[in-house]
Amino acid sequence: MDFKKIKTQAKETIDGKLWDVWKPALIIGFISMIISVVATSIFGSESELGQIVVSLFSLLLVPAEVGYISYMLKFVRKEDYSIDDLKQYYPQIGLLIVINILIYIFVLLGLICLIIPGIILSFAYTMVFYVFIDNPGLKAKDYLDMSKKLMDGYKFNYFCFCLSFIGWVLLCCLIIPIIWVVPYITTAQTLYYENLKELKNEEI
Repeated sequence: MDFKKIKTQAKETIDGKLWDVWKPALIIGFISMIISVVATSIFGSESELGQIVVSLFSLLLVPAEVGYISYMLKFVRKEDYSIDDLKQYYPQIGLLIVINILIYIFVLLGLICLIIPGIILSFAYTMVFYVFIDNPGLKAKDYLDMSKKLMDGYKFNYFCFCLSFIGWVLLCCLIIPIIWVVPYITTAQTLYYENLKELKNEEI
């Protein structure tokens, strides 16, 4: 995988469009913060019940988060995208929650076994929601299997790709660089999927 090519493409894609990437992310972040603040004010910051409520309500944000991935795919593909993309998957909220739960269970079982298998599985399922968006109409387990197949041979590669941004992440301690770094990394990760999908198609 050509990291340099992906990063260059990401920089070119976000040029003059930082707000386009930030806008949906801030909406999701704001709603998540409201849920957390309300739960904390009602149940207390140390309450286990409050934490459970926050976790349950967070599941309601899963379709919006998947919508954001769809938004980013359209963004890098130079297709029409809008804030309405955040709500397009709410009719499939049940399926998305099941997918989330399956990922959690499999990764947790892997961590319980020897830790390493859980870490490997977490990378294997990295592309689940990208696959979900590009392949509608399948069962929950199918998306997990497709992500594993897509990431076969590229899990360590993706780990190295994520690690290559460590300098930019550390730079965010200065606060202001976040304005550029977050859209840059988010766009680059989306482009990684696009490049991986292309590579896998060539291998078939």
